[in-house]
Amino acid sequence: MKRIIIYLIILQTISIDTNAQNVGTIDQLLRKVEEIQKQESLASKITSKKRSSNRVFKISIEMDSLKNKCVRKIKYYKGGLKKERIKYYHIQQNFMFLEIVRINDKIEYIKYKDTIIDYSGKVKVKSIEIFMDNKFYKKMKVDNFNKTIEEKYIIITENEKIACNRVDSQ
Repeated sequence: MKRIIIYLIILQTISIDTNAQNVGTIDQLLRKVEEIQKQESLASKITSKKRSSNRVFKISIEMDSLKNKCVRKIKYYKGGLKKERIKYYHIQQNFMFLEIVRINDKIEYIKYKDTIIDYSGKVKVKSIEIFMDNKFYKKMKVDNFNKTIEEKYIIITENEKIACNRVDSQ
């Protein structure tokens, strides 16, 4: 009986340490996204289009000395729902490296691709991070041939959700 209790105590301490570490990795992703979104204030060119239904707006923003481009598509539904899809691209390679989906100004989905530009000017993906609905986090490391080397999954419990709620405050 004592062995079982000791075993359970050890498992509990291990899970507490990993939960704190998981919130840290998610927080790093959210900081990266915030830094990229702050670059929009340095916009050099902004264009917008409105569809005839007056429910869909498309805004294109070129920023960072024409290195990156942001495309926002905002859609209003009859029931009062507002869906906003934000995509960030490298302009020269026309490669999407960040995608954010917001529903009623709450972030529901983030997909971030950590990239490097090699000596020939091509974009190489090092890792892909996905964060969905403040509950699920997935990180995939990719090799030079776009094959997955390593995958990491984190499912956030109700206790950890308190630490991740700062995402919704944007």
